[in-house]
Amino acid sequence: MQCVTYSIFKKLIFCVLLSSIVMVLSGCLSSRTDKAERDIQALVAAMHAYRLDVGVYPERNQGLQALLARPPGVRNWKGPYVGKPKDLIDPWGNPYQYIIPSRWGAPFDILTVDPTDPTGPLIRAWRLGDTEVQINLGLRFANGRNVAQDYAEAVYWWRMAAEQGNARAQSILGFSYEKGRGVSQDATEAVRWYRLAAEQSHESARQALIRLGVD
Repeated sequence: MQCVTYSIFKKLIFCVLLSSIVMVLSGCLSSRTDKAERDIQALVAAMHAYRLDVGVYPERNQGLQALLARPPGVRNWKGPYVGKPKDLIDPWGNPYQYIIPSRWGAPFDILTVDPTDPTGPLIRAWRLGDTEVQINLGLRFANGRNVAQDYAEAVYWWRMAAEQGNARAQSILGFSYEKGRGVSQDATEAVRWYRLAAEQSHESARQALIRLGVD
């Protein structure tokens, strides 16, 4: 009886230790994933800073290294936009991937994958392709909220969302062309974007077309 009890006790200890190891490993993997997501968002911010200075995002062959060192022939580069070369490496020791244009409707993407779970989802800057995020970024620049007010930058984000078919963004872009904010005033372009939004039953766009006397 004593031997049996001791054997059961050893098995319980083994199970507890095994569960603890699994929990620790799961926590490590989760923290690595979290770090990768934070890294990617930091790289996204660096990319936008680069584009504001240079005028365009780095080309495919320039890659993320353009954030560290000025690519040949690039003017107005005011970097480095990241602190160290290791900022371009994911928590598993692999370089972050830079894709331009993105396959998901954004101007670019930065991604990696957890090598311990190759069938798992990509860790990527997916929110760049979210039209509501793009609209809100545009509003932030238009209103100068925590950034320097820049209507041209606002229009950049609204156009991105509008070209993906977002009616709200199309209406805002129509207004931008109507009033000449961030773009040259252009009644034809204003009507074009208002119409696209109105076709999706966007009420503000429909009222704008009535105001402009357009059927």
